[in-house]
Amino acid sequence: MLPSSISCLILPFPDPKQIKLDLTTKDADGRGVWSKVFLPRGGWVKFRKSRPIDGTIRNATVTWPVGRW
Repeated sequence: MLPSSISCLILPFPDPKQIKLDLTTKDADGRGVWSKVFLPRGGWVKFRKSRPIDGTIRNATVTWPVGRW
């Protein structure tokens, strides 16, 4: 349980068939781009890929403070 002074939104995504990854790091012009993941209720969400993603994705949870990412 979060303290009342902290507000955040938590979205669980339990179905792995609906989650898609785009791990490209360069666009067609050679510029760096963020990796993206497609989540059913959130659309494409950018993220910084700091570690390799091994295996298969079984679930995902996105958490962010309300009002900003």
